[in-house]
Amino acid sequence: MMKNNHIAQMLAYRRSPIKWVKDFLGLVPQPIDPAYSDRFMEICSLTWGEWEKAKNEVDESWFRGFIRGKHITWQQYMVLIGIEKALKGEASLRITVKAGHGVGKGLTYSTNVPFVNGFIQWKDVVVGTELIDEHGEPVTVIGTNPLTNVPFYKVSFDDGSSCDVSSGHLWSVRGRQERRKKLDSWRTMETIDILEQGVLRSNGKSKARQWEIPIQGAVKWDGKETDLPHYFMGLWLAEGYKNRISTTQTEVIEYLEGNFKTSKNNDTVSISNIFDKTIERKNMRSTTKYIPEEYKYGSVQQRRDLLAGLLDGDGECQKNGTVLYSSTSKQLIEDVTGVARSLGYKVHSPTSKIGKYKKDGVIHECNECFRIVITAYENPFQLSTHKKERWHKPAGRYLKRWITSIEPIGDKDGMCVEVDSPTGLHLSNDYVVTHNSALESWVLLWWLFCWKDSQVGCTAPTSEQMDDVLWKEVQVWLNRIRERDQEAASLYDWQSGYVRMVESPETWFARARTARKEKPEALAGLHGEHVCILVDEASGIVDEIYNTIEGSLTSGKILVIMISNPTRLTGYFYDSHNRDKEAHQRYSFDSRQSPIVDWNYVNRIKTKFGEDDDEFKIRVEGNFPNAEALDEKGYVPLILDNQIVQTIDRGFSGRVRMGIDPAGDGKDKTVWVIRDKFKAEVVASEEKSTDKTIAAKTFTLMAEYGVLPEDTFMDTFGIGADCIAEINATLPAGKGIISCNVGKQPESDEDKARFLNMRTQAYWRLRDWLISGGELVMHKGWEELEYMKQRRNHGNKIQVMPKRDMKKDLGKSPDHIDALMVTFMTEWFDEDYIDNDYSYSATAGTDVDAGSLA
Repeated sequence: MMKNNHIAQMLAYRRSPIKWVKDFLGLVPQPIDPAYSDRFMEICSLTWGEWEKAKNEVDESWFRGFIRGKHITWQQYMVLIGIEKALKGEASLRITVKAGHGVGKGLTYSTNVPFVNGFIQWKDVVVGTELIDEHGEPVTVIGTNPLTNVPFYKVSFDDGSSCDVSSGHLWSVRGRQERRKKLDSWRTMETIDILEQGVLRSNGKSKARQWEIPIQGAVKWDGKETDLPHYFMGLWLAEGYKNRISTTQTEVIEYLEGNFKTSKNNDTVSISNIFDKTIERKNMRSTTKYIPEEYKYGSVQQRRDLLAGLLDGDGECQKNGTVLYSSTSKQLIEDVTGVARSLGYKVHSPTSKIGKYKKDGVIHECNECFRIVITAYENPFQLSTHKKERWHKPAGRYLKRWITSIEPIGDKDGMCVEVDSPTGLHLSNDYVVTHNSALESWVLLWWLFCWKDSQVGCTAPTSEQMDDVLWKEVQVWLNRIRERDQEAASLYDWQSGYVRMVESPETWFARARTARKEKPEALAGLHGEHVCILVDEASGIVDEIYNTIEGSLTSGKILVIMISNPTRLTGYFYDSHNRDKEAHQRYSFDSRQSPIVDWNYVNRIKTKFGEDDDEFKIRVEGNFPNAEALDEKGYVPLILDNQIVQTIDRGFSGRVRMGIDPAGDGKDKTVWVIRDKFKAEVVASEEKSTDKTIAAKTFTLMAEYGVLPEDTFMDTFGIGADCIAEINATLPAGKGIISCNVGKQPESDEDKARFLNMRTQAYWRLRDWLISGGELVMHKGWEELEYMKQRRNHGNKIQVMPKRDMKKDLGKSPDHIDALMVTFMTEWFDEDYIDNDYSYSATAGTDVDAGSLA
């Protein structure tokens, strides 16, 4: 049975999501400046066409200061007003919002965090810095925002680690509710929210931990060249002194004798001259030992070997599988702790003890001994058989890290960053995992609250956007309700993919479905008088999904809200702001007018792309890309005619690259293009080709133009793979031309999110090169550029026209521009010349000198 107070509240809040957000989430609108108050009230009283026109007068200058955690932004406020008008019959029930991007989280400037080369102080982190994400992979900082004089807290964990963070810092956590229901989901909470909800929970007379954070993956640093194997360095740090290692472990002795020149005296194995190049290490004493920097930040396997050497030497393994490590060097203990945590192991902060012994009747104190406890998900021992056999994988609860306390440490300056990751997570000091679409979440929860047996359909173009962003955001705000009104929160049951109302879970729910062309039924099956449809990243949704929505709009009160970056010039979302605009309430928000925007992010996009570039229009201005010359398939020219400069001036300067688009004996041509930093020229073409003729011509041109193998690029498609094999078989060992798989994904996460494949990325670099002044030596083949087009696909990625479509438009293959394109498969080199002393041959027995290439 429904609770009587809920029935009354349903009626009270139906016409005002703003009031519901205030009472259940504790958020009020950003305050209006009194100078604009009368005009604002007048605009809010308007309906339909007058409202649609007048609301565009409102901008950020009409409002006063925004306080995070207290206010909803003025843009969110305007959309909520629009929803109220829609329900009153004063505006369309179809709402479409195009907008730029936003950000957030904060650490103090003095914090040291892992990045691609080891550790970096937080104050030195800038846009472009590569931090480490929760899986141990590099993740790029794409925005920073300084914090001035804001409350900071020391968050401590059960293993003794801690970090200083702002009150608004976002955490991914799991609480008792998730564990009891055996959910794999995580909720996102601010530091202050965890503190207010209680760091610990009551457990009889005592208090128990309740918030766990994700277990981080092993940090994937690049391998380091070192003078000694990592395992040996670990073993020497544990058991060695100067050029000796003392051990009675048979397996370790066998390892040493099998890898080094040794001498043996009882249980002491001596190794000669191993530290000739590193005298300072040879003179380390047990109390002053440390792990050298180049060993601490090696690859995952190198660090495993290093730790195994340390543990095989001085480690212990208890019956329960717990690993102990002891040393009289405090610095070595700290270093071992860091290495173990960087591998994803849980390490408790060290304890210490000063032992005593009696000699000649006198009590003497020993050096202070430090000990750490390591809980590992994999066997950390390598050679020590009895330790390896004793170890077993601990229960999962012993691998988790728990928040044990949150203590205020005063107001401080700091910085929050945005990282280029679907989850927004990165590692902070001590390898702690920390976090980075609110309006839609509010509408979802409000709609379910206000109408019995109402249904909400949510969709997005990718599972990451749906599950990792929107659905987790819903959970965040449901937790916020729980903090303020547990009775109201008990009405909802958040699940993976569903939020069900407990009273009638089969007919009263919100549902998350990823939108795919092959499954257009993502929003089908929603019935009843009160249906709400929320579309996130709406520009990337295929029209088949929207056709389902249109079928639902014929009956009942259905509210449709679409929110997106305006990435594509075709489709339902684009039409909602253009030819079908009269049927929609339309909102357009510029990131620069948002009170929560990170201006470093705006400046980064401006600097990287320029204000006239489509990326700036989409990601900052919240506008669609340039629509000039849009064709029926949504393509626009890759480059405009007036941006293509041809010259009769031949000749190259400095180091050059060669691109080859190979063809066999069909209608296509094999084309060779040479370019330097400023100019490109078609230097050869061939109607009928084989792998051997292509190889011979390539060697001839490499010698004629001074092209190095590492500056020679060939597409692997079709005959290309055989040609590359033919060429590389003739080159010296270790040398080879560059094989280009243009269909694979770009390397970096940022480029993967922006470009469909390497072919698109290379053509975009070619486009930028031409726009910035690159010239083409006169040739008829360059007319192919006029036919090359690009568009945004349904995944919001840039896609250049496929080769088969270009053949239809052009009547032939774009061989000349494809040969130029492959020279842009990698960024340009910094140096102008690399010396070499090898030669290569065009045909067997014919050497072509390449020793003096310039």
